Amino acid sequence: MKQIFTLLTLILFAGVIQVSAQCAPDTTIDSSGLYPNEFLLPCIETGQLYDTVIQIKNFDTVQIGGADLAILWVRVDSLKGLPTGIDWSCVTASADPNCKINQFENACIRMSGTTNDPKGQYKMGIFLTANTSPLGMFQGVTADFFGFRYDLQVIGPGEVCPVPDTTILKDVPFGYAAFATGINTLNNDLENMMIYPSPIRLEENGFVSITSSKHHKVKGSIVDISGKEVFSEEFDLVKGTTIRKFNARDLSAGTYFYNITNELGTSSVKFIKLK
Repeated sequence: MKQIFTLLTLILFAGVIQVSAQCAPDTTIDSSGLYPNEFLLPCIETGQLYDTVIQIKNFDTVQIGGADLAILWVRVDSLKGLPTGIDWSCVTASADPNCKINQFENACIRMSGTTNDPKGQYKMGIFLTANTSPLGMFQGVTADFFGFRYDLQVIGPGEVCPVPDTTILKDVPFGYAAFATGINTLNNDLENMMIYPSPIRLEENGFVSITSSKHHKVKGSIVDISGKEVFSEEFDLVKGTTIRKFNARDLSAGTYFYNITNELGTSSVKFIKLK
């Protein structure tokens, strides 16, 4: 009888630990996005327990191919690129078992565990599936449109967490992802810009994702490292997230800047085209 009681106690204790390991969505966040941003996660000390949370407020709109779409829900499918020993879990405000985040809903991702991987800067990708209206389900949209890149830094025990190198480019071990190469300037009511995939390889098209607090008519342009304009177009930004596809196949290998310009100024994001 004592053994049974002890076993039940252990099971209940394990259940408490499991429940306490879940994060809690911050429902006070009312602006769409991920918090903290992609360069502000705490460093991971080798051999030490790591435990941190990313808060999410679902986006409400996106523009694909010139069409304004409402995001009905997004589902967190996976986190890739995490150091060995670091696991993740996801909780939505509606407690969906598959981490399906409804429009305007809050959610959170908890990353925890211990790693002994080598020190360095790791690229972690959050891969999502999105359901939009009126175009319905986009299978594999995580690869081309809805992915978020985070930089994770692994340091030695007791070391000071360094400022991340926002220009670092390493081979990504998991295909496409929305990996920004670093925002240089951010003006004219824009909240975020990113280019993906990054780097852009030989026979790939590129995508620019722009989050704006207001509707704007803008000029999008690509300039090379010398400042020569090699591409331009005019289009409307929605309030929310706009995604534009551009032809990168004809670009020579090198460093480029994608600029968004309106009457308030210019925002710019750097990207790399490989051979």
